[in-house]
Amino acid sequence: MSNYKKILSFVLSVVLLVALFAACTKTEAPAKTDPTPATSTTDTTPAKSEEPPKTDEPAKADEPEEATPVDEDEEPTEITFFVYDIRGTGGDYGDPMEEALREYVLNAINVDVDLVLISSGDWASKAVTGIAAGENVDVVSLFSGTGIAKAYANNMLLDITDLLAEYAPEALDLCKDYIATYTYNGSIYGLPTLRNYAKNCYILYRKSVLDELGITEKATSIQSWSEYEEILKEIKENYADERGAYATRAGNAALVTNNFVSGGDKFSDYIMFDNLGDSVNSVFSDSEGNVSLYQANPAWVFETSMLADWMAKGYIWPDSPFTTELVDEGMKNGLFFTYNAPSEAGIEVTKESALGFPVVAVQVNTGLIKTSQPVFSGVGLPYTCQEPEAAMKFVNLLYTDANVMNFLSWGVEGVDYELEDGQIKYEGSNSNHYMGSDFILGNNLLLTPMLGNGKDFYQEVTKINESAEKSRYLGFKIDTTGLDDYIAQISAVNDQYLKTFQGGGYTPELHQEYLDKLAAADVQGYLDQVQSQLDAWLDANK
Repeated sequence: MSNYKKILSFVLSVVLLVALFAACTKTEAPAKTDPTPATSTTDTTPAKSEEPPKTDEPAKADEPEEATPVDEDEEPTEITFFVYDIRGTGGDYGDPMEEALREYVLNAINVDVDLVLISSGDWASKAVTGIAAGENVDVVSLFSGTGIAKAYANNMLLDITDLLAEYAPEALDLCKDYIATYTYNGSIYGLPTLRNYAKNCYILYRKSVLDELGITEKATSIQSWSEYEEILKEIKENYADERGAYATRAGNAALVTNNFVSGGDKFSDYIMFDNLGDSVNSVFSDSEGNVSLYQANPAWVFETSMLADWMAKGYIWPDSPFTTELVDEGMKNGLFFTYNAPSEAGIEVTKESALGFPVVAVQVNTGLIKTSQPVFSGVGLPYTCQEPEAAMKFVNLLYTDANVMNFLSWGVEGVDYELEDGQIKYEGSNSNHYMGSDFILGNNLLLTPMLGNGKDFYQEVTKINESAEKSRYLGFKIDTTGLDDYIAQISAVNDQYLKTFQGGGYTPELHQEYLDKLAAADVQGYLDQVQSQLDAWLDANK
């Protein structure tokens, strides 16, 4: 065992004897000498005596690279990888994909990786609690509500700065533009998933409905919400009403979501803003560095009142604000035939595969890359990691090896999918076996595209990321230390009111009541804390 492992084992023994932190409960955070994380303008790459080796051309799925053989006499190192499964299936990936991946990784780096797929509903009880109780986990997904910010605040992660430099320099180099979002007080605690960060707002239609009504060209040429309302009216009166259905749904859509909001009727009036990673849907930041209450913004009022008008006219499925049914399920079941969604390029192909029928999409705006995108999903080493060197070697493969990413995201060629013109083609029951959570893992830009996107799709995505507008505040993250009371009180108010407004329940009187309740929850105190942190960050990064 290396000195690193001996020290780590000793520290873990002491930690586990002292206390086990409860699942999803904030523990006393480590001393933070600087409450503001590093930014993308600060070089967080550990100093090295020489430049890290450049990443080789990634292996193509249709032209696989042979992994470099390792010493067969050396015992493989076993690691466990807890994978967040957004699809909710849980369980093992299963043969033959897992066996194919294990064999490939064994040949490449002599590491035997045990994949443990945990559904989103079980993540807190199984993954977070397991790590808190000292379960041996070497690599863990960092995702959304249990992402880097919460994991760091709860002392769940190892500082991987030195490990990255020694065992994953290629991955570190690939993530360099966004590594500040996973850096605290000069130390790195994870890597972001590399994917399409330019999330846009789209209007999605069921194509067969538009074709039957003869309005496909009209529906896909709209440039304003008033023009979209004309489409909603036609769908309602000439298709949905006779089927006991509705034109659209609300509540789980791009409208009234943080980070972009309609500034007026025209799509060109859309306001792109950075919510600074706010978890309680309250922060609006302008380009001058000012923080204010999102729900008091005139654009928020315009958007919620527009939804209320659509609800009054019978365009919106009435149950949509409070249903637990996923939006795609409602579309698939014929409850409605169009909706708004935040997504990335390629949405038509992705949704057609998920829904089982053709769709057409209209892009409403162009996304802004901000801290909330890279911190949405990533990977880290929990403090229970027993094999940090092997774990980091595997993490490096997640960012540099196309075969590893294709195994995890699509399965095995000839079993789960076929290749057609350099693209993934699913048939029958395997159409959604893996698809749906590919964006959670590693380097999404290495993947072979889905059929219909074009074989150069991910090269185009890379160009989109490079050319997309980046937030002035990219790299800033709200430090929630000491803000728990604010967050709990504001969240309680939002739980009572927010879905109503997202689903078309706006009235001036209810809006004022909502603002009064937020004021009583001291939302301004929370905003003042965020403003203070942002001011300090801006001063440090002039």
